Amino acid sequence: MAQIPNDVAEQLKALAGMSAPALRALWKDTFGRPHPGWVQKDFLVRALAYHVQEKALGGLQPAMKRRLLEYAREFQAKGRIAALERPRIKPGTRLVRGWGGDTHVVTVLDSGYEYRGKRYASLSEIARAITKTRWSGPKFFGLKAPPQAAGGPSRAAWPGSAPLRRLHAKVLGRGLGAVLQLPRRPAGGVPRLYRKPAT
Repeated sequence: MAQIPNDVAEQLKALAGMSAPALRALWKDTFGRPHPGWVQKDFLVRALAYHVQEKALGGLQPAMKRRLLEYAREFQAKGRIAALERPRIKPGTRLVRGWGGDTHVVTVLDSGYEYRGKRYASLSEIARAITKTRWSGPKFFGLKAPPQAAGGPSRAAWPGSAPLRRLHAKVLGRGLGAVLQLPRRPAGGVPRLYRKPAT
């Protein structure tokens, strides 16, 4: 088996250059058992690299370990993790929505949102300001899954559903440059605002 240097950066470089048989041998020495049969070389490198860093720099905080165990239990019991189904939007993301013939752009901030130079605490406040009626902000901006109807399709299938594609915007890109593209076809009830192209 190849020797691993003491310096973490050097260890990580050494792992990347090791052959698959050497990685399998290191796995057995490190964890005291053979690697799982389905594991490929890339996974071995990543798992061993994590172990090297964990040993040198410390592992997960107790609170994170508890949260991960709760997620695992919930997934085993329900087949899903409710907390992970909520959309997470990074600061700098722009949400774009067409309404009343105007394009409305909202920028996500560290705490809250900015719309037309004014800060808001919630998307619902912005949706109400735009529509002059009570709207769920996440629904208005296409971030919330529709509720499952009795006997209808499962909630897991909602991103691919045709009605949702027509009603809500589509996420383009990630991080600071991410935007939501407006739907090509408006939701029912506002077709007069949009003209169908002549063919």
